[in-house]
Amino acid sequence: MKKAFLLPALLLSFVLPAYTVSFRIALSDFAVHSKNPKYEYMGKGISEMIAVELAKSTGLDLIEREKRAEMLEEIEFALSDLADATRQVEVGKMLAAKYLVFGEIIDMDKDVLISLRMVEVETAEIVWIDQVVTNIANYDYITGFFTESILKYLGLSVPRSTVAKVESIKAKDEDAVVAFSKAVDAYDRKENAAAREELVRARRIDPDNEAVRLYLSKLLVNLSKFKIEAAALQLPSQNPAYLGFLQYAQVAFMVNVSDMLSDEVPYLHLEEYDLYYWNQFGHWTLGYSAPLGKTPGYQTNIFGWSPNGEELRTEEDPKEAEYQWYDLMSWGTQFSLGWAITDRLAFGVSTSVFLSVNS
Repeated sequence: MKKAFLLPALLLSFVLPAYTVSFRIALSDFAVHSKNPKYEYMGKGISEMIAVELAKSTGLDLIEREKRAEMLEEIEFALSDLADATRQVEVGKMLAAKYLVFGEIIDMDKDVLISLRMVEVETAEIVWIDQVVTNIANYDYITGFFTESILKYLGLSVPRSTVAKVESIKAKDEDAVVAFSKAVDAYDRKENAAAREELVRARRIDPDNEAVRLYLSKLLVNLSKFKIEAAALQLPSQNPAYLGFLQYAQVAFMVNVSDMLSDEVPYLHLEEYDLYYWNQFGHWTLGYSAPLGKTPGYQTNIFGWSPNGEELRTEEDPKEAEYQWYDLMSWGTQFSLGWAITDRLAFGVSTSVFLSVNS
């Protein structure tokens, strides 16, 4: 009897949250009307900042930029007029979206006029429209203003962080949103190196911007050039200089187990240490890394390894050598620090302390 009631209860706990999403919505890049070359990709940048802010709401199924770009690319569809409602409805139908938000940015010298509309795809009716005139340096306010307006129209709660952006207009360096906009364009063209360069520049200007951090997380790669030859050397598993570009805290766990191919031929020989490794070799690492500010970052690891066979050569001539056998269990800790000096230059240091016990 208990089982009969338990199964439906479990199913509801997983199924009900899926039905809390009421609106499938997509944002198009905004059309830009400006002769200022700095604003060339501003329609992409502002659109993505609003999308990131909207994604905080649990009542929206926000169509990601990658999915929209992939679908339009597959059908070779190009928007001839980003501000044209008819063309946008076509895009919305392709994405199976309920609503699609689009609009335009008009350069007014010192300020910009940003006018956005939301179309209900099924009826092709424009159901919401709003606009703001402000300086582009107030991009946090712009992001919060339109996000709040859209969520209120849909009857959804507005996150406190969004409300704070609207209530407190804080001018920032517009070069941050310019760099981010260029990064989004480079990201669309799959030029990841160029995108990352612009994102790092944007982060240095505005380190707390959530859209910049999100895109950096998409592009974040391990810059390691090291290769671990043996766990007993305990080199860092990645280039510590990479930590200078770290954007968010990370926890990582790695396990590596290798089978030795022969009991007679050593799997690994380190001449400079006169070490041979036989049989099976296991190594694990548990690490935590996090930024310390705009440019420094650190990583702490605890690790352990267990070679079933390790021999130390006692003579220079291998034919006359005698070997000492060790069955070791080893543990240790490691600390690494990275510092980004410029957008393209960083340095790092790492140190390890470990203990080996002959079991």
